[in-house]
Amino acid sequence: MVRFETPGASAPSLDRGGLVRAPGVTQVARDHNARMSDIRFENVIAVLRVADLPRSIAFYRDHLGFEEQWGCEAGSPIGSVGRDGQAIMLSTMEESGPTTLWMGVNDILPVVERLQAAGATMIHPPQNRPWAYEVRFNDPDGHVLWFGSDPLPDPAG
Repeated sequence: MVRFETPGASAPSLDRGGLVRAPGVTQVARDHNARMSDIRFENVIAVLRVADLPRSIAFYRDHLGFEEQWGCEAGSPIGSVGRDGQAIMLSTMEESGPTTLWMGVNDILPVVERLQAAGATMIHPPQNRPWAYEVRFNDPDGHVLWFGSDPLPDPAG
């Protein structure tokens, strides 16, 4: 955090590039942004805390069609499951509580049918919103699985 404690110092402002403008601050921010451009994010993967790794792997595999990727062998504290080029890491080592995952799918109705048949808890029934036709379930560890597909056409429309 930058503090402006010098009497008579000008208040900070933002330049057109979104950088803080104050004496000596603008160049530091530009140098930082230049160094950050050397970093390329290859992927971002959600890590969910789970109580029982084999149970959670089975849930994602058997009810949502994910495949075991790595670390799913007996005794492992962490594993990755994936499908359609997407992955979720499941870990018994994390200390955080339940998380919400948004999963965009082509149609939520088959997801609803499969998860209801599996006995998963639906916490929000299917609802058409301006951004998506969506539904929410809990997985065995209490994480919110928020599925959405394209919004349904407006019948008044």
